Amino acid sequence: MTNNTIFEETSQTLNILLNVEKSFMPKAEYIFRTFCRILGLSPSFEYNYAKQEVHIYYGTPTSRDYPVMIHHNPEAVDFFYVERNEQKKYQIPVYDKEKVNFFKYGKEYIPFLFSPQGPIFFSGETSIRINKDIIASAFYFLTCWQEYADDKEMFPGDRYDYKSSLQYYWNFTELPVVDRYCHMFELCLEYVLKKFSKQRKWPNKSLFALTISHDIDYWEFWSKDYLDSMIQFNKKRISTKPLKSLYKIVGHWLTKSFFYSPEGIMKKIKRIENLFYAKSTFFLLAGSQTLDKRQEYFFNPQIRTSLKTILEDNEIGLHGTKTAAFDQDTINEEFDNLKTAHFDCQGYRNHYLSFDYQKSFAILENAGFEYDSTLGFWENIGYRAGISFPFFPYNLKENKTFKILEIPLIVMDTTLYSEKAMKMSVRKSFKHIKRMIQLSRNNCSHLSILWHNTIFDNVDYPGWGKLYYRILRYAYKNDAWICSLKELRDFWLEN
Repeated sequence: MTNNTIFEETSQTLNILLNVEKSFMPKAEYIFRTFCRILGLSPSFEYNYAKQEVHIYYGTPTSRDYPVMIHHNPEAVDFFYVERNEQKKYQIPVYDKEKVNFFKYGKEYIPFLFSPQGPIFFSGETSIRINKDIIASAFYFLTCWQEYADDKEMFPGDRYDYKSSLQYYWNFTELPVVDRYCHMFELCLEYVLKKFSKQRKWPNKSLFALTISHDIDYWEFWSKDYLDSMIQFNKKRISTKPLKSLYKIVGHWLTKSFFYSPEGIMKKIKRIENLFYAKSTFFLLAGSQTLDKRQEYFFNPQIRTSLKTILEDNEIGLHGTKTAAFDQDTINEEFDNLKTAHFDCQGYRNHYLSFDYQKSFAILENAGFEYDSTLGFWENIGYRAGISFPFFPYNLKENKTFKILEIPLIVMDTTLYSEKAMKMSVRKSFKHIKRMIQLSRNNCSHLSILWHNTIFDNVDYPGWGKLYYRILRYAYKNDAWICSLKELRDFWLEN
């Protein structure tokens, strides 16, 4: 085995018996396959009755004793069963926030859905039972069911209302709940089925993966007209905020006139990453459906040439315009623009994080993208789908898995500093991210970081460019595999 193998080699197949309603079987399979991919296992499924040795039982109560048994709540079957024949969206149920149960697991309190009160585990000498329906719970979060069921119709350019989520209501946005359910599953395997226990191995003996990416919303943020308007704005408020206004006027004039260049910013980003033997993904806007002409930089031949030269050894992804993930023709056109300009592209992230789980994944899949990395909340860093690892999203309409891989977006710079989001200082942000790095390290999981190119402008965002360097240095010292999104995607599917 090479050092690019994520798990120890095994020829064992994990046999799973599903004793559930027929309509729920594809959903249960989906979750078990997701767990097994994380753990490096090969699942095999039996239905209602077993023809061979059973390792895992998931279904209605039984008198038979299996090595690992997982509680199944039949109410989840009806909850997730939705007839799609002209069914109105508002008729799809949302899980009652007050029915969520929290139980301590290690040092954390984990939310469970469709689950009774009482301890998480019951163990015997040769078997162990999980008394919570971690399969139905995981399905709810991994499919972003609450967004699917929301009666507020999403329109192109919309973002899901974060304050409507269970994560916001119970304040567990920064807890990867699906990861924790998977760990419970793994713990049971280690307890009674030691031959299935695996040691995760990231490349180069790293303890976790850190993906890094940059959305190029603007090539040159401060156009002449925009700079002039900013100077005029600060002249008007110089009497109320003299120091800040003078700093902005003089700083911008000096920086933009003599020191600043978009090419220089891009090269600076690469120099930082080279210090840690890392390469990142750059998402480029290639559409004309924008409200801000500064975002149409891709259509400038000179800028395209600069981008191609600077990023020749980096991965390029499409940064779709706000409406692209809602319209097949728009996304096809923008994708073609990249390909026509001879940019090799496999990945996608929508501008503004505007995304409808069910609609957008279908559109991206039809367009031919290999992976997406849009799925994150704008208002708070953390886990929109409850998971840190790459995963295949689920097509609820057709009751099957999408072919496109999702690499969750977990940390974004604008979320940290924006007054409309977390409103954090540089210092507090670093402290926060260090904690998330340690959690990722302890759980051998994945963390993604998005840092815009414009934030490296020290006049407008003092300290934020340096913070990026500090994050990479801290992650590197803590045994991270720092990589692009494509590198993670290729690695995840090959191992």
